[in-house]
Amino acid sequence: MEETQNTDVTKNPEDEDAVESTKQKQPEEVEHHWDEQQKQAQEEEEDELRKLLLSDIGELTLSPPSATQVNFVSYFITDFTKPGHDHYIYRHANGLCVVGLAPTHIAFKDQGGITNIDFNVGKSDRSVLKVSGKRKKNAMRSESNTALCKVSTAIDSYIVRCCVKGSLLEVNERLIKQPHLLNSSADREGYIAIIMPRPVDWTKNKESLITLEEYKDKKQDDFSDIPHLRRFALVSDLSSRIVSQIEYYFSDENLVSDDYLKSLMDNQGWVDVFFIAEFRRIKALTDDIDLILRSMGSSTTVEVQVLRLRKRHGWERWILP
Repeated sequence: MEETQNTDVTKNPEDEDAVESTKQKQPEEVEHHWDEQQKQAQEEEEDELRKLLLSDIGELTLSPPSATQVNFVSYFITDFTKPGHDHYIYRHANGLCVVGLAPTHIAFKDQGGITNIDFNVGKSDRSVLKVSGKRKKNAMRSESNTALCKVSTAIDSYIVRCCVKGSLLEVNERLIKQPHLLNSSADREGYIAIIMPRPVDWTKNKESLITLEEYKDKKQDDFSDIPHLRRFALVSDLSSRIVSQIEYYFSDENLVSDDYLKSLMDNQGWVDVFFIAEFRRIKALTDDIDLILRSMGSSTTVEVQVLRLRKRHGWERWILP
């Protein structure tokens, strides 16, 4: 019987070394590639964070937002009872309204500006008004055209009116001795009065008021005539930035691809404002929930209900099944 001979294949030592070397390099290359991806992702995240923390210098305002801009929603009424009688109404979330002279009020155009203010108009002196208690005892009920005071310049005098129907809580007595505050800071220390309208009265009053942007557009030609208006025209309104960003979130353009926001909607399209406040771009603007809600009260495309927000029209399209 013939014996079967097994022939061993001769292995080349150099080939074995090459195979072993390749096996060792593969995990190293994979690990190196992974490290590169991690590094790139970290750099992108740092760049995005840097953009949020360090604003583009071209987007920075000449001065920071004032306390009024942060805590109040700005409204205006122009040519009230007479041409050039322009007033502002700054409304707080609690309903209080601060009333004063808008930057384009005719009194500021007189040479030397306002030199005197008199609260003794009508049948009583508004400066002796003393309101007390939670029920605002002694508050004076006023109509929108009720006289608040008379401001005088070197050549004329002007009656300032309440502009909103409500309870007159106080007038700024400081102006009696310091009328110059009306010329230098009418929108802050130079306010004239504080009024509390009833909700039903405010709803009616609001129909005759215009927003900050509408006011700027309407009175833009007057801004070049009065030096102190240039600052007013250039100051950014934080509330408008909040409105602009949230309106974008609820826009058709964004909702087409924003599955996360759609997942936050209830079956009526409402989204809890606390979720919106956690969005990165909103957090970069403010963490004040009240400010967000007050600001969105002026939106024409997003509506507010207590602590919820919703697309005003067409929200049904975006409810997830």
